[in-house]
Amino acid sequence: RLRIVATNIGRLTHNVKIVRQDEDDLEAPVAEIGGTRSTQPGESAAVTSEDLEPGDDRLACTIANHDDLGQYGTLVVTGGEE
Repeated sequence: RLRIVATNIGRLTHNVKIVRQDEDDLEAPVAEIGGTRSTQPGESAAVTSEDLEPGDDRLACTIANHDDLGQYGTLVVTGGEE
């Protein structure tokens, strides 16, 4: 289980999405598999994801070109114990 709580301390609208790229087909569209709603400056948003598969996913702001401007990170999901 993963819970993301994001507070927008910037001046523009932002979100945090979990996205996955098919490693075998880099031409395929990126799949959004979870994330927060878009927030205005000063707002917070939270989301819980319980069905993440092991692997490397991308955390990114999907608004406009924010990802290209550096608003991204890597989420590494490993297998856990039951």
